[in-house]
Amino acid sequence: MRVARIIAALFLMTGIGCVSGNPVNPSFPVTVDQARQVLVTAISNPKPLKRPLVIVGGFADPGFAAFMLSRDFQAYTHDDRVIGVPLGLSVSEEEFRRRIIDCVDRAFPTSDPAMTTEVDVVGYSMGGLAARDAALFPTHGRRLRIGRLFTISSPHRGAVCTGRIPFNIVTLQKQMTPGSAFLNSINNAADPNAIYPVYPYVCLGDDEVGAINAAPPGQGVWWVSRPMFFDPHDWAFMDPRIRADIVRRLRDEQPLTSDPPMPLPRGVDQIAQSR
Repeated sequence: MRVARIIAALFLMTGIGCVSGNPVNPSFPVTVDQARQVLVTAISNPKPLKRPLVIVGGFADPGFAAFMLSRDFQAYTHDDRVIGVPLGLSVSEEEFRRRIIDCVDRAFPTSDPAMTTEVDVVGYSMGGLAARDAALFPTHGRRLRIGRLFTISSPHRGAVCTGRIPFNIVTLQKQMTPGSAFLNSINNAADPNAIYPVYPYVCLGDDEVGAINAAPPGQGVWWVSRPMFFDPHDWAFMDPRIRADIVRRLRDEQPLTSDPPMPLPRGVDQIAQSR
């Protein structure tokens, strides 16, 4: 744990991460430097989590995002009840659900025959959608019990990059096409907010998912300006602004964001839909 805190502190102090530019989001007006200070303060001021935290990584990620986020959030929260779940090369929603359920059951056993222990979830990219799927549809009779879900660049409404791929390497790519049967099964099954709150985040310039797709239907997304030196999708999970708001919410402190989320800047949604 001490090593994790030191690594996270060095990450923050050396300035590794995103450098913000315009535009500024009135519902998320924090700067990168202010966000880093929030994280430094969290590291130096222990406050245990309300419930275990599960970090679900993205598609085809062998574990980098899940490892980085779980390590750092242990430091931010001073709580050992944080696990990372890499989706790896799983290629179907059933495999995603099984991997998530199995990891949660191993780390946080429960006698409930139908649901896992209640957990908060941070889902990066496909991880956010996979967590929603695991909460809705059972695998071997079991579903994921989510307290709160935080998603970063997740394709809740699909991914614009699927339109640029001339053929589908795996079935999952077809399922990420906006309006697919898979997406409709999740988005039409139930209102996520009637079950648990969903807090979606995205960096502008995300041309993999598309900023407009990064929130469930009927919700806005908390967006931050495009990183200057890093890919806005691949490195969104490293953005200090997004991390700082999630940490504040996990610690039940005043969030950096305000409701309702400010609409995307003019033109962003049209660009995403046309790609």
